[in-house]
Amino acid sequence: MGTWGAENFADDVALDWLGNFSDELVAQIRAGMRHDELICGHLVMAQIEVFALLCENLNVIPLEPGEVALWRDAVLETWDANIDGYEPKPEYKTERRSIIEATFARLAAVAEKYHQE
Repeated sequence: MGTWGAENFADDVALDWLGNFSDELVAQIRAGMRHDELICGHLVMAQIEVFALLCENLNVIPLEPGEVALWRDAVLETWDANIDGYEPKPEYKTERRSIIEATFARLAAVAEKYHQE
């Protein structure tokens, strides 16, 4: 076991756990992309937010930018096709779509930075 610092993720055991956690989270997101959950998108977007935070703050390896773009396109396409059926208030519809776009923009930025280096 290697330890290189006092931080919470400065050893092999913690990083192995984080990698396994991240892999499981990505598997759940991928499954959600093929499931009816995508219609509302709440669970999938919560999972994507957590994944983005892990990539931004704990050096989790992000996905290839192309996969992030595919996720974004699938979520937004499904959102646009289905949201009016829920009769949301116009402000909610606009604000929620903006948050979805911003979440994907953050994940895309970290993915592009990582995979360019």
